Amino acid sequence: MIRFKSFLSKHFEDFLVYRMDAGYKYGRLRWYLSTLDQYLAETGVKINQVTPDFLLDFRSRLKGEPGTANRVFIILKAFFDYLIRIDFIKDNPFKEIPLLREKSYIPFVFSPGQVDEILKNLQMNIRKTNPHLFLADLAAYNALLMTARCGMRISEPLGLKDKDFRTDLLCACKGPASKGLVYRAFHRAVKDAGIKRTKQNAGNTTFGHTRVHSFRHSFAVNTLKDACERGLLPENVLPVLAAYMGHSDYRYTMKYLKVIDAEHFGGWADFCIFKRDREGA
Repeated sequence: MIRFKSFLSKHFEDFLVYRMDAGYKYGRLRWYLSTLDQYLAETGVKINQVTPDFLLDFRSRLKGEPGTANRVFIILKAFFDYLIRIDFIKDNPFKEIPLLREKSYIPFVFSPGQVDEILKNLQMNIRKTNPHLFLADLAAYNALLMTARCGMRISEPLGLKDKDFRTDLLCACKGPASKGLVYRAFHRAVKDAGIKRTKQNAGNTTFGHTRVHSFRHSFAVNTLKDACERGLLPENVLPVLAAYMGHSDYRYTMKYLKVIDAEHFGGWADFCIFKRDREGA
């Protein structure tokens, strides 16, 4: 566990308890706070020296994408609001700092035909001669099958228990499970299908790579595309699709409109990357 070392260490710990008591998830909260804690310990500054200029210098040293820095600053702004509520400080230096412009992310999307081909390869790769390997491969295939055909998050089929199985109901629940076997089976099947793609950056846009979660994106995009081709309006389909996918707000599902099908994704990505390489030549 990360331990805080700066003069704010006690307040960081108290803030974690405060957030948990308020019903927030723990997640990566300690890590977000530790980024500033470490910088405070290294620089040796006091609370009156934590100014917007100091925080801008701190942000410039954060590694990762702009979105990572933004998430760190959102949490730290909430922490300093907490310090105001407990009368430790009078003003929040984060309020004057705008968030960074984040890159657009375009997820990789399989076409229905590609999904069928990957699932076929997964089925062919099941090792039937060894009982132990057969059961492991079959489990990986079924987990990926549910992800591809039902739009599940991979953690959902991996978290299923014996008691969850009913012929008339599929109930997804959280539970510990190793994803290694499923990931290896997936990447082998994608490679066999010849459609593996790495992550690419072009300007302010990131084009996603082929991964297990691409099945979930593909399910949503292909379902939306099929509904629109049958004459349904996107604004009528999106709320229903959002509820099925488990999105808290259908505006998250609207991101799938960026890529209406796999052919659109491929052409757009290839054009942007070609343009980037040409301009850099």
